[in-house]
Amino acid sequence: MSTKASIIESHVASSKHKSGITKLAQKEKQDANILDAMKKYNELARPKGETLTEEQGRTRQTNQAGLAAIQPGWDYFQQTIQGNVQPQVQLFKATRLFDPRKICELRPAVHEIDIVASIDFLNDPPLINNLKIELPRYLTKADGIAEDVNVVQWWKTNEADLPHWASAAKLVLLLQPSSAASERVFSIMTSSFGHLQDMALQDYIECSLMLQFNKR
Repeated sequence: MSTKASIIESHVASSKHKSGITKLAQKEKQDANILDAMKKYNELARPKGETLTEEQGRTRQTNQAGLAAIQPGWDYFQQTIQGNVQPQVQLFKATRLFDPRKICELRPAVHEIDIVASIDFLNDPPLINNLKIELPRYLTKADGIAEDVNVVQWWKTNEADLPHWASAAKLVLLLQPSSAASERVFSIMTSSFGHLQDMALQDYIECSLMLQFNKR
C-alpha cells in the first residue's frame, strides 16, 4: 500500500498532472463560455412564450450548433490578440499613425497619440506631448491626400510644418517588416516532415518545430 501511495503522490506532484488540471480548468471555462453564449442567443432567438414551428426549431438548433462550433476559435483569437501578440498589435497601431493617408482615415483624438509610446525608441514623454500639439496641423495637412502619394516625399515636403512628427517618422520608416521568421518555419517543416510523416500528431510536429527553430 505504501508503494502505491508513493506512486500516487509522485504523480499528483508531477508537472504532467498539474498541466492536466490546468487544461481541464481551461476546458471547463471554455464550455461555460459556450453555454453562456448559447443561452444568450436562445433568449434572443426565442423569447419566453414564443412557439416555433418544426422548421424554425431545426433552424435554431443549426444556428446554436454553428455558434458552439466557432466559439472556441473566437475565444482563441481574442486570447491571442489580447495576450501573446498584444505588443505587436500595439506597435502596428502606433506605426500606422505616421502614414498621412491612414491618419485621415483614423482621425485619432489627442489622447490616442499615447500609443506611440509602445515604440521603444519613441517612448519619450516630451516628444509625445509635442506630437499631440502638432496633431491638428498634421490632420489639416494630410486632409485630401492622394492614395498613391509617396509617403517619404510627403514627410520631406511637410517637415518644416511638422518637425516633431517628421523627425519621429524618419525613425519609424527605418523599421523593416519581414516574413523571414514564418518562412523559416515552413523551411524547417518542409525539410523535417515528408510524405512518410503525414499521420504525425500535431503536438509532435509543433514540438519538433519549436526545438529546431529556437536552436537556429
